[in-house]
Amino acid sequence: YSWVKPERVVPLEQVFELDERLDAEGRVIQPLDEAQVETIARQLRDRGFGSIAVCLLHAYRNPIHEQRVKAVLERVKPDWLLSISHEVMPEFREYERMVTTATNAVLAPLIGRYMDEFDRRTRRLLAREDAQVYVMRSAGGVVTAREAARQPLRTALSGPAGGVLGMARLAQAAGFPKAITFD
Repeated sequence: YSWVKPERVVPLEQVFELDERLDAEGRVIQPLDEAQVETIARQLRDRGFGSIAVCLLHAYRNPIHEQRVKAVLERVKPDWLLSISHEVMPEFREYERMVTTATNAVLAPLIGRYMDEFDRRTRRLLAREDAQVYVMRSAGGVVTAREAARQPLRTALSGPAGGVLGMARLAQAAGFPKAITFD
């Protein structure tokens, strides 16, 4: 069995390292240098980045450093689309968490524009500015269009989830308490 590592979601020259460290239990070994974060944030702003992914080691155990990085980024440029790993995928596998967070950051601008337009057009078609648009999540349930735009990966498999849930509801309404459905 051999595994072929996929291409990077984010080119190496767009990856920045921070001097900070938590251990596997989430204890601070090396405190975050907020001045370093601010310097990097200004570089990102000056280079025109619109969406940022933040993934720090062991943030799933203790998000304190990611939360502080997020606060600095929001202070430097409040309109950035931020994907923070402990919010996107709070799991211990660093590679998977990083790839998922970076993919979310890549998709957020595109899906954000789509959701904004979908939300605007839906409100116009309904002739109700107070209408709330909801989007199905991959795991079932719904979120607002704004939340779907912020974390687009949580809607990636919403079609199959919605199909199964919709058919379950239809079967129940049609009087079939037991039904097999698939999408």
